Amino acid sequence: MTLLLVMLGHLAGAGGLLGIAYAVRPEAIVLAVGSALFGRLGRRGVGILLAAFLVATLPTLAYLRWERGAWVLSAKAFLVRPPAAKRKLEEFRVSPSTANPGQIPAPALSSHWDPRALAAHYLPNLRRHLANLVRAWPWPLLALSLLGIGLRGGVLLAPLLVLAGLPLVDVMFDPRFVLVVLPALAVFAADGAGWLSERVQTMAPVAVVRRGLPAVTAGIALFGLAMSWGSNTAEALVFDDGPMPQLRAAGEWLRANGEPTSIVMDRKSYVPFYAGMRHVQLPDDDYDTIVEWARRTGVNYIVVEEYVLRAFRPQLRALVLDPAFRARESRLRMVYSWREGLDSGVAIFEVVREPGGGRPGPP
Repeated sequence: MTLLLVMLGHLAGAGGLLGIAYAVRPEAIVLAVGSALFGRLGRRGVGILLAAFLVATLPTLAYLRWERGAWVLSAKAFLVRPPAAKRKLEEFRVSPSTANPGQIPAPALSSHWDPRALAAHYLPNLRRHLANLVRAWPWPLLALSLLGIGLRGGVLLAPLLVLAGLPLVDVMFDPRFVLVVLPALAVFAADGAGWLSERVQTMAPVAVVRRGLPAVTAGIALFGLAMSWGSNTAEALVFDDGPMPQLRAAGEWLRANGEPTSIVMDRKSYVPFYAGMRHVQLPDDDYDTIVEWARRTGVNYIVVEEYVLRAFRPQLRALVLDPAFRARESRLRMVYSWREGLDSGVAIFEVVREPGGGRPGPP
């Protein structure tokens, strides 16, 4: 929509909307710069667009400055690190000996940026992001889009800067990060298909070929869509951040059985949200540090999901899976446990601050 506003000449509105979008997706800054570069706006137009963008981003930047204690471009770390190491480094920790550098507020232009690391990881990271792009926009459609890029150009090239910049930032290799490119690629594909049909119709000597080419071009596009939808439908319909029905059920149980003022420690905020309770993050320290941190900071419940246990918090395995260990653990008491299938399990533990304390819960 914002790129359409740029094409129609509504530059202040486009810049303002991109600035508002920046509060949710920092990629908006790339779209703003790309619109200024490729929009053929002239100096005055570029000034209006970027000024409106800056004004709209000021509340977000000011909030981040207040929250982080330093000027930052995003609430998340954006340093380039080796993929195998970065996922662990991103996890929140409370112990001074294990706290990751990403928890320390970094200036917007961080001195930790390493040009050699950027260069070393750029092409491997780009290949993985391009693989996700082909999953979402398969090669028949991509071929038409590449043809159309040379025909249209202009402001619709701006989203391609996001794709070029993804290898430079610390994001996982997930298809959702390339989806911002798809609307522009769809327009380019339509341009490419139209040009191809028109070109062959003027060159083909046989009338039946000229009449049949639009259908062939449409068939190529439909084949590409079928490739994408056929392979990605199941993934698109399944929430990839956890078993939402089970998380919702656990939260609703906690709402019915806990105090509204309770504090819930969880890696994500879904169970606390459905419980209507305050959420604090589950740190990635050793087991005893986690438990003592929860007791010291007033946490009432700790939530552990099966997929979190497997992929992010293996130090809690004994607590969840070993009844004998739970029987010896006097600081936590399981009050809720439910599992319907692989990676669907959710367990809730009440934090007990006095020996023998806590409220009775279901078996």
